[in-house]
Amino acid sequence: MVAELYGRVPTRSDFGAQLAAFCRQHRVEAVVMTPGTPSALAASISKLPWRQAAVGDSRILWVPSLAGGG
Repeated sequence: MVAELYGRVPTRSDFGAQLAAFCRQHRVEAVVMTPGTPSALAASISKLPWRQAAVGDSRILWVPSLAGGG
């Protein structure tokens, strides 16, 4: 998953499930996207059915079943 995130373009068909599993394994409660997030990665993350909130020019997405996320 780290290679997928640093590769800037998610290629897995199950990206959302794999990202959620990775976050749970590493006890990550939220993902923060900032203006510098590569557009393809931001688009894939934004499509996830996770609880989201805009904070200034950034977006926070809570990982399901950790921080009460979607």
